[in-house]
Amino acid sequence: HVYRNLDFKVYRGDKIALVGPNGAGKSTLLKMIAGVLAPDVGSITYGVGVTKSYYAQHQLEELSVGNTVFEELDSVAPGWTMAQVRSLLGAFLFSGDDVDKKVSVLSGGEKSRLALAKMLVAPAPLLCLDEPTNHLDISSSDILEQALAAFEGTILLITHDRHLIRSIATKIVEVKDGGITVYDGDYDYYLFKSGQDESIRQAGGKATTAPGMSAATAAAATKAAAAPKPAEAPKEAVGVKSKEQKRAEAEARNKAYAVLKFHRARVAELEAQMERDNARLDEVMALLADPDFYVREANTSDVVAEHAKLTKRIADAETEWLRLTEEIEEEMTTQTEKAQRRLGQ
Repeated sequence: HVYRNLDFKVYRGDKIALVGPNGAGKSTLLKMIAGVLAPDVGSITYGVGVTKSYYAQHQLEELSVGNTVFEELDSVAPGWTMAQVRSLLGAFLFSGDDVDKKVSVLSGGEKSRLALAKMLVAPAPLLCLDEPTNHLDISSSDILEQALAAFEGTILLITHDRHLIRSIATKIVEVKDGGITVYDGDYDYYLFKSGQDESIRQAGGKATTAPGMSAATAAAATKAAAAPKPAEAPKEAVGVKSKEQKRAEAEARNKAYAVLKFHRARVAELEAQMERDNARLDEVMALLADPDFYVREANTSDVVAEHAKLTKRIADAETEWLRLTEEIEEEMTTQTEKAQRRLGQ
């Protein structure tokens, strides 16, 4: 028995992430809700008119290997024009001759993209997704994320992608020890309430982040902010600062500013660039999440290419921003310690 006396309600519009240790029963619960696995005892009741879509890795084997990529998607899109089918395939990075590939020769990642595209042609009111981003590249994951964020139905999701959980989930269900605990909030609320968010608690709930920084990079910045800083003398030992102390600290700051002039200028440039790029990325993602876009627009491949370019540029900028800000902090600390040692001598 995986569960006993389980009582669980899902409401229309819920976007629920199932979390918990491996082997706890997350996939079992998802399969029962999706109707793939019947419970031994009890019943599962659905709302009026609720239909379900279930996605898991083994679903990839249900693709028709004799079809081409185009034929496979076209088979679930009755009434769609050739241009509309090609546009949706383009959003999942199938362009040009790729649409004529046989399903039998596709890689695992390509099959994942095709299966997800099929599911999103006409999504059921209830989507049950088990590790949907496995084998997906960054661009495909982002397209899926935006499609799920714009989806007005109900989602139950299992994923190790914490960024996807943060972006999508409005409720967290922790599966553990043969039962579940429901957290009526997002992933950060769950971490806080379950006592797992050590980095935020140690940092006093504050983190140094750049405008528009992604959740993953913001988490890294939060962790850096929580890292132990060089020990300072207790206030009782310092007392009121003397003129010499104030002068030495001012000199230390000036030296650090002089050494880090390029760093500070580059950080400002990166922040402005990330703000612009993230604003444009929001516009691009809104287009890609709109089903009508694939019907009315002829240049969808250009938009998908722009999305990939923006995603990479933002990621590179975030990495450089973090490195530079850490170097600035280290230099400031070094100069201050030098000034304190000079005073001690």
